[in-house]
Amino acid sequence: PAPAPAAACSVGGAMGRPAGRSKPQAPGGDRAGRRRPARRRERGAPAACPPRPGHRTTAVDFSTVALERGRALAATAGAEVDWQLADLLEWVPPAAAFDLVVLKFIHLPAEERRRVYVQAAAAVAPGGTLLVVGHDRSNLAEGVGGPQGPAVLFAVGEIAAELPAGFQVERADTVRRGSPAPGPVPIDTVLRATRPGAP
Repeated sequence: PAPAPAAACSVGGAMGRPAGRSKPQAPGGDRAGRRRPARRRERGAPAACPPRPGHRTTAVDFSTVALERGRALAATAGAEVDWQLADLLEWVPPAAAFDLVVLKFIHLPAEERRRVYVQAAAAVAPGGTLLVVGHDRSNLAEGVGGPQGPAVLFAVGEIAAELPAGFQVERADTVRRGSPAPGPVPIDTVLRATRPGAP
């Protein structure tokens, strides 16, 4: 049988989800024979994007609670997931192994954040996509929720500058999330970049 399509499920502060099904969306389709990693952040929240059946996902978190919740979601969805208990600052993903890597709401001091980004970028296969989403620094004064320390919040220019050489930035925006309720809404930084090369 043909190998399962690659998949990367973003889990709160994690990596990935099926390409073209994320919010915000990442371009391109899944490619057979590769995997998608999911990396979590500092909390034990369940997966923000449940793994999809037919995709192979590697989910990494240092929270056993998050992994247990993720397993329950994956079981409900009938998805194949390799769950790993590890810290993002210590876990090293396989090089050029994933078609889509999503770093979602990973708020760390700049030096630690850059270390995570270098590892994540190295995991993107040629032709693959790196998607970064996090609370924008303007969220402190104009938005709602999220970390309250300016040093760990995002700014579009800073995040783009931290990407390793060789990535082509396709989108770098500040986005206000929609809400049916009146009042402030969370404000996020969204950056999407691709690694040149044939898949």
